[in-house]
Amino acid sequence: MFGIIRIIILFVNVINLGQGKNLEDLWPAHCNEYKVLDEQNRSITSPYPDSFYCDSSSGEQTGAWQGPGYYRFMHPAGTTLNEGTVGVEVAGEVCFNAMVSLSCNYRANITMTDCGGYYIYYLPDAPNCDLRYCAAP
Repeated sequence: MFGIIRIIILFVNVINLGQGKNLEDLWPAHCNEYKVLDEQNRSITSPYPDSFYCDSSSGEQTGAWQGPGYYRFMHPAGTTLNEGTVGVEVAGEVCFNAMVSLSCNYRANITMTDCGGYYIYYLPDAPNCDLRYCAAP
């Protein structure tokens, strides 16, 4: 009986916190306003592409990249850049490496937002035009 009462109180507290709004309305605006990166060749499981791709405004942009902004990774590209879970909004760093090297050749600061079932990333231009963001399943 005590467990049922606790659940009801928590549910009431969530309603009061949101002032009657849907939980989705409480997320940051970019959880609903983002660009999509879903090309299969962005998946870390895809073979190394024969073509040149560019996630930088300094060169000829290719694929779905539209310059710095909020992005959501979707299938078949994959759904996350990170491994594990993050808080509601966390600043982090992404590492770019050449296929022949396992070291971190270039870095970029990003922001990750947990939008309740999917992540939105603020992605800057890649440091060089021959680099791009890839996703994990």
